[in-house]
Amino acid sequence: MNKTYVIKIIGEVQGAAYKNYIQNLAINNHVSGNVQSTEDGSLLVHAATHNYNIDRFISELKRGNGLIDINCINVEEVSGRNFDGFSVLY
Repeated sequence: MNKTYVIKIIGEVQGAAYKNYIQNLAINNHVSGNVQSTEDGSLLVHAATHNYNIDRFISELKRGNGLIDINCINVEEVSGRNFDGFSVLY
């Protein structure tokens, strides 16, 4: 059964192709949803997937792409939502 999560990534995560990295991770881990920048400079990820995929996805988010500095990742399970693929929102 799919579950939906809101993931907030806080830190120096802008201007380092990290949103594209997240999109590639999502596709490789069978996660649907989106990622977007927020006004405070953090990233907000909406992710829908099976439980066993979300743990791996979050672990790889924390590892990063080598160009960013993550201070904190907050994960909250929310009401189910359907997404078609994974996109970067601007």
